[in-house]
Amino acid sequence: RVGASIPRRPVIGFVARRDEAGRDIVEQLKEKLTPHSNNLVTLSGPGGIGKTTLAAETARTLGATFQGRVVWSSADDRPDFALYTLLDDIVTQLGRPDLRTLAPEQKEAQVSALVAEPQTLAILDNYETIAQGARQKIEQWFGQAQCPALFTSRHKIPATDNISIAAMSREEARDYLERLAGQAVEPHI
Repeated sequence: RVGASIPRRPVIGFVARRDEAGRDIVEQLKEKLTPHSNNLVTLSGPGGIGKTTLAAETARTLGATFQGRVVWSSADDRPDFALYTLLDDIVTQLGRPDLRTLAPEQKEAQVSALVAEPQTLAILDNYETIAQGARQKIEQWFGQAQCPALFTSRHKIPATDNISIAAMSREEARDYLERLAGQAVEPHI
């Protein structure tokens, strides 16, 4: 099933996040990651700040827009993650595991064609954990692929539109804590 690898919503539900100007981050991503935009966007910020949660909510929100063609690939706990790991994740999630066995150059071309029509949204989580040489190849592939992509990373990625994620605002934190307390056995405590 396409999108099956997208992380689940937090148990307490999704808490909307805003940037420093007060703009909803998921709404910004929806505007930037439209079909045929071919935009490359990075959510950057320190570990544990909520990048993955925001990316997953964006993936769920845009699922219908992309006719279910949203692929999620995470480099977390995959020390040898490289371009071909990403391409294998894409073809598997799009129901074309037969393309996994192609020679490297053929695979790059075939996956480029696969994500181009109908257009696919690719999300690559924990980008900063990928080795520098592998990141360069991934960025080159996305530079020529005809699909929008969202990266989560602790660092900004050159040649992408960056959205920096800061700590939760007081209002966001209050919403989070109210939801969390509401699930407690004794919420009044």
